[in-house]
Amino acid sequence: MNVIIRNNFVEYFGNPIMKKIKVTKEGAAVYVAQVKSLSFEHKYVIAIGRNDSFPMEYQVPLSTLKWDVIQTKALNTNYDVLQFHYNPNKDLSFFKQKVKRTAPETFYNDIYNLTVGIKKTMFKDEISLSMAIEQYDTTIILDIDNE
Repeated sequence: MNVIIRNNFVEYFGNPIMKKIKVTKEGAAVYVAQVKSLSFEHKYVIAIGRNDSFPMEYQVPLSTLKWDVIQTKALNTNYDVLQFHYNPNKDLSFFKQKVKRTAPETFYNDIYNLTVGIKKTMFKDEISLSMAIEQYDTTIILDIDNE
């Protein structure tokens, strides 16, 4: 199931080139690409995965990474990474999926077992995945048991 989810994100974002910027103390690799955007000065797509053997600053297409977490967020930091432009493929049924609130900043989709964190006060109890990605700082966590 996670392969299908990752492939949907690759298609949605147009398979951007991601740069490895760090390894967390838990050993997870962090890859980043900057979105060219008129709305956000420093909007990024961040993919975090485990079992990664690429060296620091390695650049690779998103489709190559086996990530468990993907984030879209605006940051104050300007990372030295490649920029990309994308036109969201809103016809992808995956991104029309609704996520439902389970806690103040946490939403869940039980079809794909996705946990979605949204860092902003929202008054809706349900939102589409594409709206979460496009309008909010969003963290999407895959169920690692779905491999």
